[in-house]
Amino acid sequence: MENILAQQDIAQKRIVNILFYGHVGCGQEMIEEQLRCEREQRTTAGHDQILFETETKQIISQGQVSFTHDIERRDYDDSTAADVVIFVIIAIPQAFKYDCEHGLFEKHVMLIKTVGIPYVVVLINKMDNPNVNWNQAIYEDIKDKFSYVLKKCGFKPGEDTVFMPCSGMSGPFIKENREEQLVPWYTGPTFIEYLDSLPSFNRRSIDGPLRIPIFYSYKV
Repeated sequence: MENILAQQDIAQKRIVNILFYGHVGCGQEMIEEQLRCEREQRTTAGHDQILFETETKQIISQGQVSFTHDIERRDYDDSTAADVVIFVIIAIPQAFKYDCEHGLFEKHVMLIKTVGIPYVVVLINKMDNPNVNWNQAIYEDIKDKFSYVLKKCGFKPGEDTVFMPCSGMSGPFIKENREEQLVPWYTGPTFIEYLDSLPSFNRRSIDGPLRIPIFYSYKV
């Protein structure tokens, strides 16, 4: 009986498909592991496709798209399945500077705008790195520069985009705020709280207009 009730509760929750964007080594795997550990404590076994459940949502991960100089067809296909894209940005200034100088962010932000992703989360990860140590100035600098890219591609930071500091290794601001004394300057939601607050998605209505992004054209 308990299992049946649990199944009914799961069925009533809205599904949110998320897709991670970031470099290999950005910490996305550790972030997912933090969520899976919480899932084991809170959800019913037997639903391995569900990364995590909030009070009102089932969060399903579609994997990760790696930053590359060339957009591949697979990147487009993966993005079309997502409701929310999660950019995992390494907080170490040298790594962020390299990506900015080589234009990797803009290509991928434009891709997700093209396919109609309505919400973006920017997780500034590895804030606990000794070279960063939860430094607000480093966080704000990354936020300002990435916001410029988002605005350039048509997003509106503060409306359809949210920034969060975090540590995928130790978990602050992924599940809960355990660093209030260390990071008094961040008063926003945790990653899980934000996902739980999102509205229901109905981007794939069969009654909606048809949109076909064109990636290539040929002269005949």
